[in-house]
Amino acid sequence: LQYSFIQISLGQPDKAIKLIEEKYGLNAGHPDINLALGTAYFVKKDHNSAVYYLERSKDSVNYNAEADEMLEISRGSLNN
Repeated sequence: LQYSFIQISLGQPDKAIKLIEEKYGLNAGHPDINLALGTAYFVKKDHNSAVYYLERSKDSVNYNAEADEMLEISRGSLNN
């Protein structure tokens, strides 16, 4: 999962999503996986998917102020 976050930070969210999908599936249900997927979709500007996964990541011990900000930005983008 850490490698997926590295791919996101390198500007390769599609690669991160593919890695997660291959290893865990897209509906694994674990908050950390949802956080990684939400972050990747946020970077892709797919705000609908970002909201979906970020809302499901709030139980992650890694959920932080940045994740909350991504969620709020994504929600705002859906309302425009």
